[in-house]
Amino acid sequence: MLNVKPSPNDKMVQKIQRDAKKGMLISDAIEKLSTCGVPITQSIRIIRIAYGISLAKAKKIVESHPVWKEMFDTTKPYHHELINHLHELSDEDSQKVSSCTYTYIEKVCIHKRRK
Repeated sequence: MLNVKPSPNDKMVQKIQRDAKKGMLISDAIEKLSTCGVPITQSIRIIRIAYGISLAKAKKIVESHPVWKEMFDTTKPYHHELINHLHELSDEDSQKVSSCTYTYIEKVCIHKRRK
């Protein structure tokens, strides 16, 4: 297990951790999080903590799950375009830039879906 502690008020993390200890599959946990309206970035964080996996692995698993795959595939070109533009503006490592922009992209996509 990774030594990542949830905040005391993060009830969803604690709930998924309990479910994970009872044997809930990661795919079922992702579906449960989506059903509860948890955004993809928080789902990645919760899965990482609850199942004790790396950030990269959690990101890959959550993004490829059917409940998020369509959104991820749709936003991927925008994500890459934004990352490339940010690289032109800074010398940051792509992973650092990527993680900083993920929430922004998610919010844009949610806004576009509502229109």
